[in-house]
Amino acid sequence: MAGKAGPGRGLLLHRADANTRQAAKLRQKQTKNDLTVAAALLRQSVRLYQDAHHNREAAQAALQLGEILFILSQYPQAIDSFNSVLALAGADRELRCRALSRIARVYANTGNSDLAAPYSKQALAEGQGLSPGVEAEVLQARGEVLLNSGGPQAAEHLLRARDLFAQARDNDGEALAILQLAYIRFLENQAEGLRLAGQALQLWSSSGNSYGVAQARSALGGFAAATDRFETVQCNHEEALKRFRTIGDRDSEAVALNWIGYMNRERGDSETSFTNYRKARKILDTIDDRLAKVENITGMAKTLTVQHKYEQALPLYNEKLRLAEQTHNPKQAASAQADIGGVYELQQDYTQAEIFYRRALEAYRRLDAHYGIGDLLIRLASLQRAQGKYAEAIETLQGARSEKLKSNQYQDIARIEYELATIHLRLHRLAEARAAIEETIKIIEAQGLRIRNFDSRAAYFASVHRYFALYVQALMLLHRQDPEQGYMRMAFEASENSKFRSLLDLLEVSTQVLPCDELLRKQSREPENGQVAAPLKAPHGLTLSEIQAEIEKDDRVLEYWLGEDRSYLWVVDHEQIVVHELPPAEEIRKLATAFRETLTAQQPQSGETLKQYNTRVHRADRTYPALARQLGGILLPPAALGQAKRILIVPDGLLQYIPFSALVASQAESEFLIQRHELVTLPSVSALATLRKISRPPPTRTAIVMAYPPNNHELPGSPAEAEAIQKIFGQENATVEFNGSRSFVLHGGLLSYRYVHFAVHGIIDALHPEMSRLIVALPSRNGREPDGSLQLGDIYQLTARLSADLVVLSACESALGKGMKSEGIIGLPRGFLYAGAKSVIASLWKVDDKATKELMEDVYAGLQQGQSPSSALRAAQWKMSRTKQRSAPFFWAGFILQGDYK
Repeated sequence: MAGKAGPGRGLLLHRADANTRQAAKLRQKQTKNDLTVAAALLRQSVRLYQDAHHNREAAQAALQLGEILFILSQYPQAIDSFNSVLALAGADRELRCRALSRIARVYANTGNSDLAAPYSKQALAEGQGLSPGVEAEVLQARGEVLLNSGGPQAAEHLLRARDLFAQARDNDGEALAILQLAYIRFLENQAEGLRLAGQALQLWSSSGNSYGVAQARSALGGFAAATDRFETVQCNHEEALKRFRTIGDRDSEAVALNWIGYMNRERGDSETSFTNYRKARKILDTIDDRLAKVENITGMAKTLTVQHKYEQALPLYNEKLRLAEQTHNPKQAASAQADIGGVYELQQDYTQAEIFYRRALEAYRRLDAHYGIGDLLIRLASLQRAQGKYAEAIETLQGARSEKLKSNQYQDIARIEYELATIHLRLHRLAEARAAIEETIKIIEAQGLRIRNFDSRAAYFASVHRYFALYVQALMLLHRQDPEQGYMRMAFEASENSKFRSLLDLLEVSTQVLPCDELLRKQSREPENGQVAAPLKAPHGLTLSEIQAEIEKDDRVLEYWLGEDRSYLWVVDHEQIVVHELPPAEEIRKLATAFRETLTAQQPQSGETLKQYNTRVHRADRTYPALARQLGGILLPPAALGQAKRILIVPDGLLQYIPFSALVASQAESEFLIQRHELVTLPSVSALATLRKISRPPPTRTAIVMAYPPNNHELPGSPAEAEAIQKIFGQENATVEFNGSRSFVLHGGLLSYRYVHFAVHGIIDALHPEMSRLIVALPSRNGREPDGSLQLGDIYQLTARLSADLVVLSACESALGKGMKSEGIIGLPRGFLYAGAKSVIASLWKVDDKATKELMEDVYAGLQQGQSPSSALRAAQWKMSRTKQRSAPFFWAGFILQGDYK
């Protein structure tokens, strides 16, 4: 009978329906294998429905197949499947609109906006008046196309789509529209963007959509990158990466690897960065996603440039240019030409560099892109300056300033003023140089420039240091020309301002370093609190008169500044300031390195024989006295010390790694500096003033020692050190916490103690200094890792949970971190100072276990007798230096006191 299927057709439909139902169940599991099987079942369903002449059902199956292929990054096959929907749908407008929308989404997500646009427009035209769900999909696809191509009205379409998805009770569609709105809103209002991304994450989480959760995590990772939260970038993308791999979305996996590679480069690990970019590249070679490919190529090339592998970077930028031209993307093409010119400039091929810079400049001018025009003018000025064409460079920089003002790019205006100051300084136009660099400093302070304004974290710190270095240099040259105008005082205050600002910048970076689960929870709470990457208040160092009011009458400040051409030492007491000119930084660096090596020679080296060890130690013993006098003669001019009781040392660069206590003040003397003076190390004197303003509840208990239990094999002297301290104060006044925990510390376990002592391992991560940590608990016998790693970020979170007069870190090398020019050591001691400790004693090298125990007994005996921390440390070190067995500075000079000495 007409309209009724025969027995064969019924069997076909039965099999097709069964396949479709099974595919739906498998799709819900959201794993690569299940999705692959589901896709195979749906292919069969399409054929079976067609054979049964049920084209509408065939179209519906093809639509579902296309969606799965899209998730699996099989884009050409997805397009074919959606096109088959158009062929099978006939007059069914809903199916046609859904297919058109999905084709538009595939093209938009792979960087083919020119192909995506007509499909999204056609879907929009045909979708009016249809069901809320279909109309929402059409609007969402059009909004996504506009979002990826930078077109207007994207938000308007996505807002309407969101509301219609909600009306249709489609949580997944609503979440996707919200997430895409988040990308738009984040550019205007970061808190709103984060709130929307969190809302999308919550919707997908509540519906059990692992793929949606991964997309939300990916977005939140990108938002974290825009707000300097580099560790949060990694946490989000690593979480997303696991989910994308499970699902089988190879394209999104590559995008996540691109982000992780970016994060690695930001933190200074270029090797791991390149490895992750290569993993992403391997995936992208099999996928037609031009957007991700361009990001990958750019990331790889930047990483190679950091490694000075310019010959390998150049072909990648050429590939980026070819891709941009193939996709008719003029902005990317201009960017690629600028990148190529940059490589040639680094190779000092100024002719080729200028050719590509001018090509890029003309491209940006055709686009009326002020930011790009300004960038290229800055680059051209750099070429002109390098070739001694100073007048041309000044004119070019003035043009760049005009362009950057149009786009409010203050970080680049700061750079332009710095470049102008550099040229004026070379021409010995000191007044012009000072005026230009002061404009740079004003912009830094007034605009609150942050890390995100620069290409990388390293670029930010390097730039800020470079700006202040030139300012100090200009002021000191003006001082030499006219000593009565106060330029020397201004240079000292600039040094203080630079060191204080850098300290707070580094503290801000390190407060991001927490376990991933905590960072992700913290990020999710920020929109509720309205806190989004709020920078610390623009810091200002103290003036000279404020510093003189801060120090005691018998104190003397020695503040160092290491410069390329010449270095400086400012000596400040209660009444005056004097400056001493020192040799260039490189000369001091070589001498300081050799001095430190002689001090640490008694540390055994892996693989050396006893004979080799003894030879090395004897050589160091012979070399040390001359180096101590030579370096002391440079760093400690006799007039600098006078009769001061206490020397407050503000070091710079490599000087942060040497113990001033082991220096000899002059060639004519043989006494260690520690014999005559108490020594305190400070990040800056302004930091000392800040420490003194911290409100702390008064300690009610005497001492606590975090130590390892007896008979441990990791640090056998730890329990003996703890017991010795307990004996000094008495068991009723000193608590020993064997194998404590991170939770104990973070939940106020140290709050009420006056003295906090860590007799535990300290791990210093030189590559990622913010990952430095104290291991407060050892692994259990069954190998289970305890809650025992106290990271630098944890320590910074101890504010209001620490009221100690003194924290002692007797762990190996606990004062060390990675020096970043004058920005200083990102070290554990500064973490405790920031958290509220008045002062910290820490070690500069791997100290001898027994010597440490003896030294600490004497320090705490002095504290028990009422001595100040600086006085107790000095007395203990001086006592040990006079013993027969431990007179060498290796045993006692490694410990330094930082912070408030009162």
